[in-house]
Amino acid sequence: MAILSIKNFPDDLYHKLRAPAKRQHRSVTQEVIQLLSELLENPKPLSVLDLKGLGKEHWKGIDPAKRVARERASWGLMADLGRGPVGRGHGHLQLLP
Repeated sequence: MAILSIKNFPDDLYHKLRAPAKRQHRSVTQEVIQLLSELLENPKPLSVLDLKGLGKEHWKGIDPAKRVARERASWGLMADLGRGPVGRGHGHLQLLP
């Protein structure tokens, strides 16, 4: 089994690890192994909102399902106005949050 040594490990972080280790009847080393295993074996799902540069501040708090439903409903309205189907070069679609 490999040995991992970490230099200059912050004291406050060590103390934060000690509390859950004690609750789980583990050593700090066992707790670190457990936490790393969980993190690496079950990574957090990626979200578009985690990406930078996409204007996520404009989309915060908006329900995607409602947004899509509203946009789809507007497509029918545009066709009714004689602008033709959206996405085929006819009319313009204004994206509203």
